[in-house]
Amino acid sequence: MENKAWAPILVLLFIMSGVFAFYYLEKVDKANADFQNAKLITEQAHESLRVRHEMLESRKKLAADHNAMLQKIQVAETRQKTLEQTQADADKKQRSVEGDLKYWIGAMPSIRQKIWQAASGAKLGDITLQSGKSLKNAVIRKVEEKSISIIHSEGIGTIPFDDLPKDLIARFDLGDNSLVRQFEQFQESLAEKPKNAAPVAQAAPATAPSASGMSAMDEVRFKDLKFRQADLQSKISASRQNKNNWDDQASRISSQISDSKSRGVPTTRLREDYQKAQAQSQANAAAVLTFEAELRKILVELDVLSARQSR
Repeated sequence: MENKAWAPILVLLFIMSGVFAFYYLEKVDKANADFQNAKLITEQAHESLRVRHEMLESRKKLAADHNAMLQKIQVAETRQKTLEQTQADADKKQRSVEGDLKYWIGAMPSIRQKIWQAASGAKLGDITLQSGKSLKNAVIRKVEEKSISIIHSEGIGTIPFDDLPKDLIARFDLGDNSLVRQFEQFQESLAEKPKNAAPVAQAAPATAPSASGMSAMDEVRFKDLKFRQADLQSKISASRQNKNNWDDQASRISSQISDSKSRGVPTTRLREDYQKAQAQSQANAAAVLTFEAELRKILVELDVLSARQSR
């Protein structure tokens, strides 16, 4: 009777032990799966932080180069504006001087002619010519460019300019070295100078080619495109790495699902994790395609700028 009484108790204990063992193994498997997932997420977070740090350092360097180039361009543009203003002031003064000069060149012959006409009848008194001859009571009859007609005590005579006293030559602006003649020669030399002189270098415009052969605006655009190119390449690399990590996680979860099925362990939680990993992988793949499309546009624009530089 005692042995029969213990039999149900032993069976009950055996059943309870089996249930406890099954529950315990399920909890252990779930804890192991959670631990593996947490470990994988931690590794992905570290990798993502490393990639982001590299991207940040690359952006900082490119931004520093970009800012340095902008500062150089600003300094060059400031100098260019100063040179242009200086050149404009110089051109304005030159035009003013040329205008005054042209006025006097045009006015001098008529002024001299009026002086000659007003000199008719002027009394010179006694004068001595450069030849040594003396004229008494000389009076000007007519002044011409190369001579003066004089009435004197001995009659009327025309005295060539090179025989006149130097004060009369200067007074009436006579001869080949006259002021009017010098102005005319100077005007002729100005008219001939643009034909014979070498071309004068003009101040470079704000978009003048730099040492690289590009204009300043193209060089700024080129630097900006290179900055965006490096940024997109970093994003593509990071997205591809994330996609590979999520693919690896999905593969491990798939193996865990197969193993759990073989042992009769529930796989609901594992299937949810698998779907999340698949969704993350697809999202990163789409990001890679988007970044690559933007990168192709930038590369085309860079090719255009390079071709423009080589022309």
